[in-house]
Amino acid sequence: FKQFAPTTAVLGWVPFNEMLALYAASELVLLPSTCHENSPVVIYQSYQMGTPVAGSQIGGIPELIEPGSTGALFPPFDPAALADSVAAHLARPAAERRRMRQNCVRTARTHLTLARHLDQHLALYQEVLSAR
Repeated sequence: FKQFAPTTAVLGWVPFNEMLALYAASELVLLPSTCHENSPVVIYQSYQMGTPVAGSQIGGIPELIEPGSTGALFPPFDPAALADSVAAHLARPAAERRRMRQNCVRTARTHLTLARHLDQHLALYQEVLSAR
């Protein structure tokens, strides 16, 4: 892996079964996506482990990240904005970062569950069928 600073490392490929521990140990997960992803699993996994996400304002990412509560958003293809998001997060007081971690876990447990996903799909199907 490549070390950038005492607290920053780019690990390269990591086995899937090790990812949750890395999310939990991270201060912030970066998702600099440049494609129109609908619902990136990395956000769900990061929130489950209580880690905020800084993600690109593209695709479905803005619908999953609440700036200041569960992470930050920045324009795609804008490395300076990504860096600003990281710097702003790290400059937050420790109590605010802890609150954000709690918000991530709460969001995962209340909004990002399989049961909720299935309920939403069922409601959509019922709405479509009732419109016929």
